[in-house]
Amino acid sequence: MTDPGPFVDGELSNEFARMREKIPAVVEHRQAFRLLGAEIRFIRKYADGTWVLLLNTGEALAGRFGLTRDVMVMYSPTHELQPAILGSAKKRRDELPRTFSCEDHFILVASSDPHAAAKLHAWAQSEPTLGIHLPHRSTPDAIARTLIAEMQRKLASRNLYDETLPVTGADFFGRRTELTNLQEELRQGKVCGVFGLRKTGKTSLVKELGQRFVSGNDKRIFVLRDLESLPQQSGRLRVELVQELRQGLLEGFRAKQVRRGDLNDLGLEASVGDLKRALAISLNDCQKRGIQVVLALDEIESLVGDAETLRHDARPEVPEALGALRSLVQEHSNFNVVISGITSAIIHRGQLFGVENPLFNWARSYYLEPLSRIEVDGLTTDVGRRMGVQWSSDALDTMYEICLGDVFLHRTLAATVVDTLSQDTFPMLVSSDNVEAVKKRWRRGVAERLAQMFGSFERHYPTEASLLRLAAAGDASLESLEAEYPIEMGRLIDLALVAEAPAGDLSFGSLCQVLHQARVL
Repeated sequence: MTDPGPFVDGELSNEFARMREKIPAVVEHRQAFRLLGAEIRFIRKYADGTWVLLLNTGEALAGRFGLTRDVMVMYSPTHELQPAILGSAKKRRDELPRTFSCEDHFILVASSDPHAAAKLHAWAQSEPTLGIHLPHRSTPDAIARTLIAEMQRKLASRNLYDETLPVTGADFFGRRTELTNLQEELRQGKVCGVFGLRKTGKTSLVKELGQRFVSGNDKRIFVLRDLESLPQQSGRLRVELVQELRQGLLEGFRAKQVRRGDLNDLGLEASVGDLKRALAISLNDCQKRGIQVVLALDEIESLVGDAETLRHDARPEVPEALGALRSLVQEHSNFNVVISGITSAIIHRGQLFGVENPLFNWARSYYLEPLSRIEVDGLTTDVGRRMGVQWSSDALDTMYEICLGDVFLHRTLAATVVDTLSQDTFPMLVSSDNVEAVKKRWRRGVAERLAQMFGSFERHYPTEASLLRLAAAGDASLESLEAEYPIEMGRLIDLALVAEAPAGDLSFGSLCQVLHQARVL
């Protein structure tokens, strides 16, 4: 066994020597990495016996597989590999020093378990992180060849366009204007709302905003709460809302050791007023210490309900809670609120449940528009590189002609295209013909989800939905509807369901076009 030589970094050399005593195979692994142009630049051992390396992959590997960050290698401490090693990958990434970052869609896994490769293959569809086997007991040259083949096979086998979870960091694309504007609103102490249809990237935008808000600044706290689990019965809504906000704020304050005794002591029957008073004490402590706090409330429609709820239900705790938040923002220059969801009623309606809306004409609304051509091309090509997929310029043209920057349409169409490609060649090339060939199949495949999306929109915007149906049936032109219903048509333009040309001409947006073709609209 030949040691490939010391590291330039003395501390790294010491860590490698410690690791080599426990896991001798790391010597051959390092030699294999160097044959591929990669180099170890971080080593850490964890309390459970797991060793973690970070590889700087070098230009050859990075170019071949579309890598933009280091690659994590995890060495299992047990002889029987368990799926928990993949489940722990996110925690290990989050624990890295700030100067390091790594790819988050896959890791390399080294294990003495003879069934490791088969296990990782079986777990590929059920675990959030893809595990690629790094062989033991072989020559460096054989390890390098096997690793390249495994990466090629595994990365091509997972369709990353099918990703439905919110994305942040290097996986977040576009929305530069929205992020800049929202960050400026936060700096000026203004409450703002992010609105759009389902699957338009609202949660991803808010999460990315939070990451950028706190990045590199230990005097900032960003608390994001998903309100989707709130009960629809008014009798329990106040109790669950108070406890949901209390829990999220406690977690955020605990990390910065902010005074939180009053929040901690709130009982299960605490009122909105009790929450406001307790939170004010914590915010005062934050203000003295120069700490800024932002509370983000996602899925806001779960709090205010749909149009039918707004017309007929009694939810006095909703305007009470909004009034408390507005008061806290006005009284504390270090506190702000971001709201996101489908319905903008929480901002644009003058009254909520029979009383004046505290946020009416006070909070700023942002509606998510389709991505620009540059943004959507970047999304398509970058995600494709991670799977060994290359898109021709003609293919990108065809994609944009069909989807016009709509994130949901673009991702689902790209996923359908990739599913039809042969994995026998690497990289896999996509032409305009590939896109055209799957267009009908894609429309059939997304029809049910589009119907659900439109149904959700219709529950919150029934008048606007009726106007779209009139225009789709040919019973009225968009221009005539705009003259008679300017507010509602303005909202359809905001939601990108109707497109307005520079000269003022109106047409169906990309989503409405596909809804119409699928006979949903």
